[in-house]
Amino acid sequence: MPLPAGTPTRLWRIVRTSMIPMNVAILVWLLPARFVLGVDGWNTVIFGVIGLPIAAGALTATTLLARAVDRGPSPAPPAPWVAAVAATSQITVWVALIAFGVGWVDVDDPSTSQTEPEKSVLINLAGYSDHTLELSNRVAELSYVTALGSWGILLITLAFARRSTRRHGYQSTP
Repeated sequence: MPLPAGTPTRLWRIVRTSMIPMNVAILVWLLPARFVLGVDGWNTVIFGVIGLPIAAGALTATTLLARAVDRGPSPAPPAPWVAAVAATSQITVWVALIAFGVGWVDVDDPSTSQTEPEKSVLINLAGYSDHTLELSNRVAELSYVTALGSWGILLITLAFARRSTRRHGYQSTP
C-alpha cells in the first residue's frame, strides 16, 4: 500500500521540530543519566570530556543545517525523497544513541568494586554475567556504528538539500 502524498514531508517537519529537545535529551541520557542509573566509572569521565562535546557538535551541526535548508532563498519543502531520508536518518541516530547509552560498558576501579568492575545500564537491568557483558558490548558497538553511519547520511542529505535550495534560489532571480 503506497504512502499518502506528503507523508515524508510531514514526518520530516515533525522530526525537524523535535531536533533540539531530542538532541538535548540524548546528550543528557549519554552522560548525566548514567550517574543517576549507577553506571559511573573512568570511561564516563573520559567520554564526558572528549566524546560528549563531539556528539554535541555533530548533533548541533545537523540541527543547524536542517534549519538552514528550510530558511534558504526559496523556502519550499524539500523533495519527498530528501525528507524521507533525512527523517529516517535522524530517527535512526536518536535510537542508536539511546541504544549506545544502554549498552556502553564502563569500568570501575578494581579497588572500589571487587565483584563487578564492568557495568552498563543493560548489565544493571539484567544482572552481571559473561553473556550480558558480551551482549552489552555488542549493543554498544553496533549502535555506535549505526549512529555514525546514519549521522553521515543525514549530513550528506542535508548538505545536498541546502545546496539544491540555494541553487534554485539563485536561478529564479531575474
